[in-house]
Amino acid sequence: MDIISILNIINAQDCLRNTSFEQNWSRYKNQIIEFLGENPSQNKVIKLGSNLSSIFSLDNESSRDQSDVSVSGNAWSRLVNWYLNMCLIGTNCWAVNNSELLPDKVKKALNIQIENKKVQNSKEIVIMGYYGDSVPHVSIPNDFNGVDLRINYSQIYKRFFDSINLSDLKVVLLSAKTSGSDMLAIPLFWNFVYKGNNLGMFNVKVGNDKENPEGFYDKKVYYSVVTVPSGKESRIVNGAIPGQAALNKLQLLDGGFYWGRPSSDKVNSFEHFISDNFGSITKSVGRIVSEDYGYKDSPRSLLYKLFNAER
Repeated sequence: MDIISILNIINAQDCLRNTSFEQNWSRYKNQIIEFLGENPSQNKVIKLGSNLSSIFSLDNESSRDQSDVSVSGNAWSRLVNWYLNMCLIGTNCWAVNNSELLPDKVKKALNIQIENKKVQNSKEIVIMGYYGDSVPHVSIPNDFNGVDLRINYSQIYKRFFDSINLSDLKVVLLSAKTSGSDMLAIPLFWNFVYKGNNLGMFNVKVGNDKENPEGFYDKKVYYSVVTVPSGKESRIVNGAIPGQAALNKLQLLDGGFYWGRPSSDKVNSFEHFISDNFGSITKSVGRIVSEDYGYKDSPRSLLYKLFNAER
């Protein structure tokens, strides 16, 4: 198996270990398994993206305080990331919540300074597509029971990170929002900032002279948003979600605006995110999970680790 597929599982497990996500995982997991069925097709695995909102099933946002909103947003981000890595196994793409699982040169390229002061990066999911031709293949044991992938394969994926040229990477930053009107001006700002490294007139510097967005595959970083959104079902018709005026502006996002529901005339379903942004290198999206799904309950299988956190 290639090391990027191992990274997919490692990053999915990293989501499962998150406290706020873990508290809800048994419910999410049951609904995911019910949706996929006993023998899910490749298309069924991808279409899970259109059902993430119903799986997440937030209560009406008005009934939650700010603390609840923050915890729910964290869990939503992890659910989205888990879904992405499940679909991306076997492709040249992986999704990351944890900066420790990012190549150092990517972290440097995404650093932002305004008036020579470092700006704290917002908590986006970073999705990387590798367009190079040197993905290491690794031997895998017959029994993964008790194997910590992050430790066992750390030296291999770190060497892979060191060998990557930025020009072989396409990077999409994905902001996961529980509400369609939740500070949507912020993603537009970050999208503008990451369009390139020529923002000197605004005293904004992205990356450094060696590592910056212009070094990536398309000479920029893409930015995208995925929302639940929260709110009563009767209000969510044909894209008529809260903050519809802001919603129109979000069509400007380079990486697209999506939600975890079937597509409407205003918003595309999240199932289209991967093909829209990574196209040619993701033809096998969902295939490995579809073929190996029967082993999801076996501790001897790699796929088992996708559905089960091990501390």
